[in-house]
Amino acid sequence: MAKPERRETSDAKRGPIQDLREWLQRVEEMGDLLRVKGIVNVAGEPGPVVVQGAQHVFHPPVTLDAWPSGDRRSRIVFITRNLARESIEALFAAVGTLAAPAV
Repeated sequence: MAKPERRETSDAKRGPIQDLREWLQRVEEMGDLLRVKGIVNVAGEPGPVVVQGAQHVFHPPVTLDAWPSGDRRSRIVFITRNLARESIEALFAAVGTLAAPAV
């Protein structure tokens, strides 16, 4: 199986990607975010958007050209200190531009 191509998303693009960036920034501001890594199903993007960062250093989100499998669910792992899971989940639910998982 060929490895999916990656493309960095543009800061100039206003929409779901910018909303995702702002969401990550809000999560970071909520408490001690030690590490985050995952793939996110973003409305309008052809493949998953890769997000990753450690402490205060976040790499720009990168959109893969295709999903690695038929599973289109967003998956993000957070390693935090003094940050409630419910706070992250509530903020994630509030971002309406993220695509709903495929059923």
